[in-house]
Amino acid sequence: MTLNIGQYIKWYEEYNDGIVKDAGNGVIIEIDEKQLQGKRIKIYRNKHRDMCWLSQHCLQTIGETNE
Repeated sequence: MTLNIGQYIKWYEEYNDGIVKDAGNGVIIEIDEKQLQGKRIKIYRNKHRDMCWLSQHCLQTIGETNE
């Protein structure tokens, strides 16, 4: 999955056991590729009107399927 700054995406947050806690749509603001665990993505969340950092695995491009 290729992610770009300014891209409109679907995001979700999980509890530690993998159950989805919250989800919504947003825009990618910044991409940090220096993390040992993988990319961290800063997104603007429309639902909460805030910005937060999420792991790449918690993002999905609009129109993408999980196949």
